[in-house]
Amino acid sequence: NMGLLMAGFNFLTRQAVGFPFINANDPNMKFFLMIPSGILAMSSGSILKVPVIDMSKQVQAGLADNAFESFKNVYLTPPPKAVLKKLGTLLTVTVLRGAPFGAFQCLIYELLKDKTPVLLENAGFPIAGEPFLWGACAGFCTGFLTNPPDVILTRMSVSQQEDDGKDFDLGAVLGQIKGAAEKVYAEEGWGGFAKGGLENAFYYAPEAMVWFGAYEALKGVTESWLQ
Repeated sequence: NMGLLMAGFNFLTRQAVGFPFINANDPNMKFFLMIPSGILAMSSGSILKVPVIDMSKQVQAGLADNAFESFKNVYLTPPPKAVLKKLGTLLTVTVLRGAPFGAFQCLIYELLKDKTPVLLENAGFPIAGEPFLWGACAGFCTGFLTNPPDVILTRMSVSQQEDDGKDFDLGAVLGQIKGAAEKVYAEEGWGGFAKGGLENAFYYAPEAMVWFGAYEALKGVTESWLQ
């Protein structure tokens, strides 16, 4: 999903900067446009990811031996109404969870990449290590900033009841999310939304560090080869 995020993020940002009513020479406008670009890119990746989430869980839990059996268990055995409802709910939750991630991850990385090279070079930090540092910082900050929606959606998923036979209702799903948020606040106050935030930050930091570092290295090799 990170590959789709980065590709979509770069493409959408370039397209947005090209609009006639956008001042492409304004660096602040470019950073502003990165927010909706990241959201759209991450949401697009979520749409592609959702259909295989439950299939993957079936194999991991030992409920299916292979992809064909997991597909049968997830999509062919349950009633079509239940399949559509589960897909709709899962897509809604995945998009709402991924949108903040898409908004922050690449934006923070690009801000650090734009603003800190001189500072790091003056401090004697190796140039080759800069993308890894930027990636780690972006992952850490994104993990912490996206923790509140993660807490809400996790609580909602845990308390969610079995299928009630009704059709998918976006309003009902959003109502469940609102109810989960109100319950967290009522029971634990604002601190409840920060629970697990530090752990989330440390989870994403090494992942983003390696991903962005490898991305910049491969990008450099590819550009050299094309020239």
